[in-house]
Amino acid sequence: MSLWYPMMALVVSCGLSCSTSVQAAQPDVQYRLFGSSATGDSLLRGPQRQQLLLQTLDLQWQSQLGANQQFQLASTLWRTDPQQPAGATSAQKLELSEAYWNIDAGNWSFSAGTRKRDFDVNYGLRPLDLFSPTDTLALYTVVAPGVWQAAADWFGADNAWTLLCNQTEQVFRRYGQTLPASTGCGARYYQQAGDLEWQALAHYDEDIGWRVGASQVWVINEGLALQGSLLWQQHYWTNQWIQWPTSSLPPGIGMRIDRPLADAVQQQGAWQLSTGLNYTAAAGWNLILEYSYDGQASADRDWQALQHMLQQRLQGPAVQTLERQSSLQLFSGRQLTRQQWLLHLRAEGDWQPSLTLLYQPAVTALLISGAVSYSVSDQFKINLGIKHFAGPADSSFRLLGKKHEVVAGAQYAF
Repeated sequence: MSLWYPMMALVVSCGLSCSTSVQAAQPDVQYRLFGSSATGDSLLRGPQRQQLLLQTLDLQWQSQLGANQQFQLASTLWRTDPQQPAGATSAQKLELSEAYWNIDAGNWSFSAGTRKRDFDVNYGLRPLDLFSPTDTLALYTVVAPGVWQAAADWFGADNAWTLLCNQTEQVFRRYGQTLPASTGCGARYYQQAGDLEWQALAHYDEDIGWRVGASQVWVINEGLALQGSLLWQQHYWTNQWIQWPTSSLPPGIGMRIDRPLADAVQQQGAWQLSTGLNYTAAAGWNLILEYSYDGQASADRDWQALQHMLQQRLQGPAVQTLERQSSLQLFSGRQLTRQQWLLHLRAEGDWQPSLTLLYQPAVTALLISGAVSYSVSDQFKINLGIKHFAGPADSSFRLLGKKHEVVAGAQYAF
């Protein structure tokens, strides 16, 4: 604990003192304290009990270096203190989320450094967030990290071009290890025409290959818009159930052989798409309804094979070590199953309640997530979030050992 508070004081003092040394710098420093409790019983992992105390200090700072130059800095200093399981150790980390320089010249804007850029238009699955994807369903987040990039943007009256070279960090984990980052270059074109806006992009990465995508938002009236996005990716990693031959084995022998049951394989050609509607009522409520398909996620037959194996083992020999460890590979992608439906409802004001329902038909899994924030003042906010993972015992969430998650905390902006 002795290192945490001096580091926190250093970040605050640097943000406040640096603001006086450059023109028009406005530091935004925010401290957050959250308590988290998660419970569940997993057929693969056993009982799951976890309690955490999370502290974060977020710093965002933009300075005007001249008439047409800016420098943007965003970082998060966080510390977690596990209350359970017993014996878990505290962890602390300083994460640099953004640090980039930008200069404007006429209709052009040039930037270089670590930066976060979001191009997608949806809420749940966001295929066009190629560079720094964000988990929109998280109960609490820190400053979302960006990636290294060098970009040139051209802005017209109702259109824009973006040319960039960047680093790509994949979310997929292969046998528990994150895939190494790679580099690539691409271009994006954006166009607005009346009530319709659309964009198209193409990107080539040394490991992923080509990625080609597009999106559109059609504003029907003041309260209703239809939106969608899609992406095709040339090379990708996915999970696959291993079909071991059993015809040559005596009955029951296959259940007593400890062998890997799921594998990480590299495939070619997959689509990701998300489409839905966005409705805002006059009273301030916002409703989002989306359907998404992720061709990079595990196929339905792989989940069905896992469910079938576990149902057999409930009546026979227990799941063995290698079988259990390899089966967890099915949970290592950004999306668990290929198809999902999402409903998100939220309101704005001093009280900010929200409700999210996420349904995965392949494994009949339902995520119910509710949250509420209350703004005590412009600087002080109280937060409460609850997640419940519903569905049968062999649904994807329950297999992973997720049942309830509760987060309560507060945040203060200096």
